[in-house]
Amino acid sequence: MTQPPSGEPRIPSDAVIRWDARAYDGEAWGPWSSDGGAGLCEVVLDSVRPGAPAVGSVRYPDDGVWHPGGEAGVFTFSAADGDSDVVRFRYTFFGETSKSVAAGADGTASVSWTPKSSGRFRVEVESFDAAQNVSGRTVYEFLVS
Repeated sequence: MTQPPSGEPRIPSDAVIRWDARAYDGEAWGPWSSDGGAGLCEVVLDSVRPGAPAVGSVRYPDDGVWHPGGEAGVFTFSAADGDSDVVRFRYTFFGETSKSVAAGADGTASVSWTPKSSGRFRVEVESFDAAQNVSGRTVYEFLVS
């Protein structure tokens, strides 16, 4: 992001910027964009990255213990404490193509995954907020026998 010259005011993160506009075609002015109850145009500046998400699974916990495989495990992704604007998670299981899942209103999402063999596995997860700022990556490792 381009920074203003030193000494210039900066727009603080989470500032709400509102405006109203209308067009002029050289002969007449059109209506204001807020006419008819539409309200002002609005954008929120959000330059703060969310924290790395928490990951958990009852079936395949990240505890250093070998767990029997062959069954699907549910993996839950949770927004970091205080991150109320996380809208989705991007995740990758052990070398597979990355996928995305929408976060619920509570900042969590769950996915099901079945290991195809025994071994050491991991899922890597990142959070995205409404402004598409991305978090750091959480690596969740688990063992399947």
